[in-house]
Amino acid sequence: MNSILKIVEKDQLNKGKLSLLDKWKNRSEKTAPKGIAPKPDKAAIPISYGQKRLWLLQQLFPANSFYNYTEYYRLKGDLNEEALFKSVERIFKEHDILRSNFFIEADRIKVSINNINSIDIVKHDLSNKSVEKIENEVQFIAFKEAQTTFDLANDVLVRIVLVRKSEKEHVLIITMHHIITDKWSMGVFRDQLAMYYRTLCNNEPFEISDKKLQYADFAFWQQQQKIPDLQLKYWKDKLEKPLPFLNLPLDFQRSATPGFKGAFHKKEHTVQLSEKVLTLCKQLDVTPYVFMLTAFYIILHRYTAQEDILIGTPISNRDHTVLEDMIGFFNDTLVLRCKPTEASTFKELLQHVKQVTFEAFSNKNVPFELLVNELKPERSLSTNPFFQVMFLYHAVPETPSFGTDLKLEHQPLDTGISKFDLTLYVSEDKGELSSIFEFSTELFETVTIKRMHEHFNILLEGIVNDPGQMISEIPMLTDEENLFLENTKQPERPFSFNGGIHTYIEKQAEMNPQQTAIVFKDKEWSYDELNSAANKLAIYLIKNGLKNNDIIGLCVERSPKMIIGLLAILKAGAAYLPIDPAYPKERINYILSNANAKALVTETKLTALFDSMDAVVFEIDRIIENEIQDQSVEFPDNNEDDLAYIIYTSGSSGQPKGVPISHKNIINSTLSRTDFYKNDPETFLLMSSISFDSSKVGIFWTLCTGGTLVISEDRMEQDMERMMGVIKSHNVTHTLMLPSLYMLLLKYGNKSSLTTLKTIIVAGESCPASLVSEHFNTLPDTFLYNEYGPTEASVWCTAHLVQKNDEERSVPIGKATANAELYILNENLKTVPFGIVGELFIGGIGLSKGYHNNEEATAKAFIAHPWRKDEKIYRTGDLARYRNDGTIEFLGRKDQQVKIRGFRIELDEIERVILSDASIEQAVVTIESQNYSSTNKLSQASTDEILNVLQELISDEEIDKMLLSVENNNEEIQSYLLENIEQKE
Repeated sequence: MNSILKIVEKDQLNKGKLSLLDKWKNRSEKTAPKGIAPKPDKAAIPISYGQKRLWLLQQLFPANSFYNYTEYYRLKGDLNEEALFKSVERIFKEHDILRSNFFIEADRIKVSINNINSIDIVKHDLSNKSVEKIENEVQFIAFKEAQTTFDLANDVLVRIVLVRKSEKEHVLIITMHHIITDKWSMGVFRDQLAMYYRTLCNNEPFEISDKKLQYADFAFWQQQQKIPDLQLKYWKDKLEKPLPFLNLPLDFQRSATPGFKGAFHKKEHTVQLSEKVLTLCKQLDVTPYVFMLTAFYIILHRYTAQEDILIGTPISNRDHTVLEDMIGFFNDTLVLRCKPTEASTFKELLQHVKQVTFEAFSNKNVPFELLVNELKPERSLSTNPFFQVMFLYHAVPETPSFGTDLKLEHQPLDTGISKFDLTLYVSEDKGELSSIFEFSTELFETVTIKRMHEHFNILLEGIVNDPGQMISEIPMLTDEENLFLENTKQPERPFSFNGGIHTYIEKQAEMNPQQTAIVFKDKEWSYDELNSAANKLAIYLIKNGLKNNDIIGLCVERSPKMIIGLLAILKAGAAYLPIDPAYPKERINYILSNANAKALVTETKLTALFDSMDAVVFEIDRIIENEIQDQSVEFPDNNEDDLAYIIYTSGSSGQPKGVPISHKNIINSTLSRTDFYKNDPETFLLMSSISFDSSKVGIFWTLCTGGTLVISEDRMEQDMERMMGVIKSHNVTHTLMLPSLYMLLLKYGNKSSLTTLKTIIVAGESCPASLVSEHFNTLPDTFLYNEYGPTEASVWCTAHLVQKNDEERSVPIGKATANAELYILNENLKTVPFGIVGELFIGGIGLSKGYHNNEEATAKAFIAHPWRKDEKIYRTGDLARYRNDGTIEFLGRKDQQVKIRGFRIELDEIERVILSDASIEQAVVTIESQNYSSTNKLSQASTDEILNVLQELISDEEIDKMLLSVENNNEEIQSYLLENIEQKE
């Protein structure tokens, strides 16, 4: 019996009615509507719907072997080669379809049957080679056969190879084009091969076949059938738009034109698990097909967080008994649309899948090709119009007997092909289950699929142990993942907190007083000069009433006074509040008011900005120039929880929020750099304003370790020549800047001026792969690091030493640093497996306690730790995932995620794709709900349509294909595309 048809349940929706399976079992030619008869003699040989689909796909990719069907058999025992060859020849003669060719004539696909009576069988004798060489060569031969394409118009579409390994062992490799065969047909082929082989070996005469029908008769009959209106309506309703696109987390970017390169990973499930699954199927009154399909839906849901998922599944059109022994392509495809939700239990989802499956099979008489034409889904060369994953369940048939002297064993063969992103094959053989994940190697690494297979097995174990549990609660993590995630929860505290962060700078002043601490323009300040000036200001502040943990505004222009001011405020036991004098006055007033600043340190020329402020204003330039240092004043001691500074975020989503950072936070952040980086800064070029937390990298890391801090002049980043001159003249070894700024420096800079650079840190933006290429082409001996960390986590919490091969994909942000705890969690705050996208949460020593004077925002972002009482973790709003090596890949902001035609897309990701074109230097992507203006000749084109063609414009060689493959393009889009082609030419 066809294993595919076994999926339909025996007890269906309405009791008392026969199920589809029962009807199929009891079918006969009398009950079949208009039984299949031979086609009229003069009628042309038609092509079936399924064959037409395969022919068209093969024409699109003529050099691709993705529709080769290769079977691999081991023959053990005494082989009668002559009997085997004659048996093959007999089958070849008997089935016209095996002698078919397909070609275009008068703009129509025609089928011809060749009258050849024999087929060439290639023989290889490897028996004189070593066992290891034999096996390797057999695999090579099989793989080569599977990869060699057929010319549908001229080639015999069957190839047979016999490999002799030894006197008692042979390998038979049969390759056909899928257009003439399917899985059932290969079972027919095996059965007939065994029957004819036994007959010949026993010297018995062949029985005269009464076969009257050929595949051409079925194809002719199929063309005469009327498509049931009710069934077509069912599919129109079921597949109404928008159709979801399955957003599986990929290891590699999807190309516009797939190569269909693939591999498979097989897993034998234990006897115990197999028994539990099959027993539970009986208890729940479902077939193993529906059970395993439901488990597949769960793992796809857990990997994508999507609650509307399409899966393709094959079905055979052999509804008539006369078709059972016929060889040919009878497969069609059904689309199963199920909606797993976090709130559903396994049993509930199981019943939902059972219902959807029954309905789909009850409406299976609409050919897939007609369905596509009728529904007109979005078309692309890179994906199937409805689904990206397939599911198959196969009850392994009994191997036919070749007699007592010869045994045939059927083995799966990895042909290096995958027609879809992912296909799950489940097999049941004598009560034991096994599964194969066939996957696209252009999208996934092997280790990813291996781990997915482990997740699937663990998921099955969890289901059989408790089928009533919520699908979101079913265990799935591997031991390796659990161990890794457990380790992230155990941070060490290697640093002692004896005094504030400023005490480390004071120690450098004691040890190396004449060492240059600060350089600005043409002036240098030693550590002794810096410390003395800071002491003078600190004493003045203390004498004028400043107390421990007071918050003091600091508003000065770029100069050494920035560092003197913040150091003095810290020495006085207070926390500094950096304010950029370029800020709008309204923002400055809001920050000072929200922070409850007790006083303000500024320059004389800036005091007019604060005329309306009630707090005391201290003029730093006047104080450090005129005041006499009072040695009798004693500086207060700091404890680790005292505030060091408050940074106000940009406020892009509302009013800016103040992030208070303690001495413990910043000391941990700073001293962790010495542990992580290969060397401390000799000379650090400070590009950031002190109002940004990235400035703390240069200020504290450099001055706490005795290096020289070079302060950049205002807007120096706009003058590459000037920046290079500073780097060269001051022998700058370290700096931190935005990736976009570093790209400009590399592109327009002079390499000879950058040779002193030892360590470059990029942060604040996603690091594009194009920057990696530019860096290694220009400064291959300079270390490049990609850092990540929100203000709330004290400057940084991850870092990655960029490698040359990072240019092949997006650059990760690395692993946890600075004693940070990192968690990637789903919406239910559950840990997600490697590779699965979740939101990044941060805990650990570097985490701020919340927002200053903003309880509501604090409660939203700083939530209770899922596993530790009385601790908090920070909700970053950033999407991320663990790569296979444990490094973290940043995937953009959660609130910047948009959906287009069911695609979940990050705007950053679109920018990365655009920037992969060497001719594009910068790109900014935004989404609009309205149509584009007519000035772009796209007045009638929606945003969806424009994005549909955007990626294709990047690749010149794909534009023609794009124009052919995208349906419903209006004339203006066509015109727009053609104009772009002309411009590029």
